Amino acid sequence: MHTPRLKVNKDATFQRDSGTAALAVVVRDLQGKDITGTTATFRTTSALAAEAKAYRETLILIKNLQITNCIIETDCLPLVQAIKAKMPIAEADAIIRDILQLPDEAPDVGATWTLREGNKLAHQLAVMAAENELRRQWTINPPIQVRNTIRTEVGFAILQHNQGIQNQVNEVSVSTSHQGFQIE
Repeated sequence: MHTPRLKVNKDATFQRDSGTAALAVVVRDLQGKDITGTTATFRTTSALAAEAKAYRETLILIKNLQITNCIIETDCLPLVQAIKAKMPIAEADAIIRDILQLPDEAPDVGATWTLREGNKLAHQLAVMAAENELRRQWTINPPIQVRNTIRTEVGFAILQHNQGIQNQVNEVSVSTSHQGFQIE
């Protein structure tokens, strides 16, 4: 897989007592600038099933928008492990089986686990969707608390991007000096 052009964060919330859940998906460029996103509320049986449904919805959004070459980040490690091992988990079996079929249509889509701190915006949006605190046009005119999170994450993404460039420069200079030793 080539270096991803886009990053897609997803998260879900689940209220065990009511069986209600909410999901959020945020599509961004590598500098952290939001491109689009979606939220939804639904009923389900467990937190893992909610996370799996959010992942499936993420894949469907990526397919519908014809996004190629992207990485999906989630803070649900058991889900990432099940997807990478191609092993459904009982409580989300049918959804994970769907997930395992969808990448055939989008082969340049990868999955990775991230800490909750790396998934703040998607988490915040899922919580707000669950509490019915988002307007329909939240992607165009985000609430102030969402704008603040976006600003923080964009700054973090730019810092990470710049560190990646610096690491590449260091690797080039190390390999260049290493080649110099081989010549001598």
